[in-house]
Amino acid sequence: MKIIRHIEFKKGRIDFMKTKWNFNEEDFNKAIKGVIEQDASEDFLGNLYIGHLSFDLKLMDYEDEIGVVLDADLYIGGIDSGYGYTSINNLPYDNDGGFQVLNKQNVNDFQSFYDFKQYLERKAVDYIIKENNGVYIKKMNMDNIFDWS
Repeated sequence: MKIIRHIEFKKGRIDFMKTKWNFNEEDFNKAIKGVIEQDASEDFLGNLYIGHLSFDLKLMDYEDEIGVVLDADLYIGGIDSGYGYTSINNLPYDNDGGFQVLNKQNVNDFQSFYDFKQYLERKAVDYIIKENNGVYIKKMNMDNIFDWS
């Protein structure tokens, strides 16, 4: 297993493992089309999993100057805030924000689906480490952690 990065904390270390994609080239093309045509009718397109973390990829219409964008919403397994529970084993998870992936300004920046995947993987790991400053780790119940995949 290829480790991308890791974060150390009191109880050990969390590794950001090799990613697992539930988002293919067809979904990528739907996202591009949705942003260009400003159509969010097909909103949920897939997921990017990194260990215990899931980024839901969905088209959102902010109905302002931003318009339709592809968002990556972060869901974290093992946090029992009452937000949600998995259909298998009833394990808890929570939403912890997210970021814009595609918008009107960068929709034509990607030469291929591979380029997009590389961009999103880097952006997701940077979001977890820098933007969130590892805050989610303080909320996690390490005894109740699970892998989304």
